[in-house]
Amino acid sequence: MALSFLLCAALIAVEPNASQAAAQATSPEVAAARAVVERSLPFIIAGGQDWIANKNCVSCHRVGPMVWSLRAAAERGFAVDRKQLQGWVDWSLDSLFDESDKKVTGAGAAVNADGLSQLLLGLSTEQLAAKDRERLTKQIVAVRRPDGSWKPEGQLPGQKRPGAETTAVSTMWQTLALLSETPSGKPSPASMAEEVDAAVSTEWWVVRLVLSHRRGDATETNRARGELLQQQREDGGWGWLREDESDALATGMALYALGDSGLDGRDSAIARAWKFLAEAQRPDGGWDVRGTKKAKQKNVEETASYWGATWAVIGIVQTLPD
Repeated sequence: MALSFLLCAALIAVEPNASQAAAQATSPEVAAARAVVERSLPFIIAGGQDWIANKNCVSCHRVGPMVWSLRAAAERGFAVDRKQLQGWVDWSLDSLFDESDKKVTGAGAAVNADGLSQLLLGLSTEQLAAKDRERLTKQIVAVRRPDGSWKPEGQLPGQKRPGAETTAVSTMWQTLALLSETPSGKPSPASMAEEVDAAVSTEWWVVRLVLSHRRGDATETNRARGELLQQQREDGGWGWLREDESDALATGMALYALGDSGLDGRDSAIARAWKFLAEAQRPDGGWDVRGTKKAKQKNVEETASYWGATWAVIGIVQTLPD
């Protein structure tokens, strides 16, 4: 079975008083952002179901982001069938731990750590039992290279950015996933990929911000957050490459990182990003996203568009006020 996923403490927003929080929770901006999520959920569910039925594989930018986005939405009060969601999680785990498939059990050379870390990061302990988290963690650790990095697998090496940056992004996502399992762990300098400061993709700064914040590195958190905010375009969105036009994929990722580090809809940058996503959303609940691969970067691609929808939902619900 093919497996190729992509898949990565200061200036925290001041908490409002109770009346301010209530006003924000019912504000037109919050209502509009929630409406974007509500329109997108049927699109995400239908696309994921179709993929499972016709492809029967846990593949790139599909099932992992689907269950992550649905879990995140359910936890913020959106109508999601939790039993159905758990069924997809169980199906994914059954596929991943299929002993007859050497590519995903760790016996082969093509274990895709990006996909495994995506499940660890995107699913709660309720959905992903301790024994399964341990198995996923062991597989990620098993394919770590001697220099502390992870090799990007599947379609990732074909992306429209330098190979070293793709490797750094994969390495930071894996480090973040392992850090979530062992909070006291200290990633090596190689895991932080210090050598890629001239990153061309928004995703690099996204995972850098999340990892720095969760490691408690206030200096690097401030730097990464500032850089990410500076990259926001006039229309309120972000492009997958810094020079690209805004799309739902990069905007959702940026919202996720900024929300993880403490910002929410009370911040003007978040509100502008919500507005971009609302205005760019198609009637069917999805968005048009150009391909992330070199060979398809000029065209709107179905896979990138689906991936973008899941990240848009993840990003919005991450930045909704409590």
